Amino acid sequence: MAQFMNCAKHNKWTRADKLAYLRNSLDKEAANILCDYGKDVSESLSGFTRILESRFGGQAVSDKHQIEL
Repeated sequence: MAQFMNCAKHNKWTRADKLAYLRNSLDKEAANILCDYGKDVSESLSGFTRILESRFGGQAVSDKHQIEL
């Protein structure tokens, strides 16, 4: 996410640009978020980033690896 935000800042993307590029850049499991949640989440930058962070951010990833072990 830090790399994405650096790119967005450098390219002076608007919120709409950020949402479009972020949605387009998702791959594999992360791309499933587009199907798992309704338009109210996937068409809102703040809602979309909140979901990504909750599923793939720090504590969530740590918990997932703990369960897998």
